[in-house]
Amino acid sequence: MPLKNIPDSGFADDDGSPDPALAAALAAWQADAGAEPGLLSALAGARLLIPVVALLDQVETGGDGLRREKSSDMAVPTLTAPGGRRALPAFTSLDSL
Repeated sequence: MPLKNIPDSGFADDDGSPDPALAAALAAWQADAGAEPGLLSALAGARLLIPVVALLDQVETGGDGLRREKSSDMAVPTLTAPGGRRALPAFTSLDSL
């Protein structure tokens, strides 16, 4: 099977540290909800880490009798509040993950 060519994500040198401008905007918003416009501006250009999980789609059994993944899909987990509101977890750094 030929190797797959994975395109450059644009974050090859990312070490997982938080964006300083986004961290400052989050701190300002935590202290004063009126700072939301600045937070949204900082979020627009920031890198966020979004969890992705694999969901098994099809299983095959090999000649050795062992079952293995034949195909799977990718999905993002969501959080649901008691009132039904849904949210996508997003993290600003590896430390916050």
